[in-house]
Amino acid sequence: QIFHGARVSLLIGFAATLIAVAIGIAVGALAGFYGRAADTALMRVTEAFQTLPNFLLLLLLVAVFGSDLRTI
Repeated sequence: QIFHGARVSLLIGFAATLIAVAIGIAVGALAGFYGRAADTALMRVTEAFQTLPNFLLLLLLVAVFGSDLRTI
C-alpha cells in the first residue's frame, strides 16, 4: 500500500534524476570536448540557473504550463 500510494512521487523522483543526469552528462561532455570558451560559457549559464530561487522558478513554470503530471 505504501508503494502504491507513493508511485507518483517515485515516478517524479526517478524522472527528475534521469533528466538531471542526462543534462549533466551533456553539459560536461560539451565543456570537455570544446575546451575553455565553451566551458566558461556553460558554467556561466549553470551559475545563472543556480542563482534563481527554485521555488519562484517552479511557480512560474506551473503558471505557464499548468499543473498536469507531465508538467511536474
